[in-house]
Amino acid sequence: MFNKKITQEAKARLRSLIGQEFNFVGGVNLPDYLVSDSLIVETSSTSVSIYGDIEDQALGQGSSDDFAFFVIGNVGDEELETIHKSGNMYLLDKRSRITDIFVIRDLVSVVSENVTKWQLEWDSALVIGLETGFVAISFLSLGAEALRVDFLDDLELEQLPLPSSGYENSLLKQYISRREIVSLGKVRGQE
Repeated sequence: MFNKKITQEAKARLRSLIGQEFNFVGGVNLPDYLVSDSLIVETSSTSVSIYGDIEDQALGQGSSDDFAFFVIGNVGDEELETIHKSGNMYLLDKRSRITDIFVIRDLVSVVSENVTKWQLEWDSALVIGLETGFVAISFLSLGAEALRVDFLDDLELEQLPLPSSGYENSLLKQYISRREIVSLGKVRGQE
């Protein structure tokens, strides 16, 4: 099994948002259909960048594939200024307090002839819990860095978009995915 989970440092940075007021989610190149490979979340006292990256992963037997993962970073003043000037900011739920940060974790398995060929533990979405709703940032695909933003009333796995994978079930091979919600606010330091 291999994993594409967010790092401990990234978890700490995301946890630092809890308790702050949400200002916006935006990006230098974030169009109104809310899909980009790089996003900014601004709060009352800090900002974080959230972007997707990909890495080639060996799957055994000479095969490999690209898998996406989150990178959480700092935001420079220049980048924030560009976003403010461009207006690429989405202010739904502005000034709502951030109550928690959730990670949507997928366990992806490929099984052939009742033998698990490979498994991936993958953080496919980050969800910002607000007093008034949720902001979901999720990958469009298992193998691409593009992210989408959804504003949700409730946090239910059925409401979160499933990323595409390019894998299809056949008579000999099954693609199995299981999802869970992990709270970063309630698991302090144990995740």
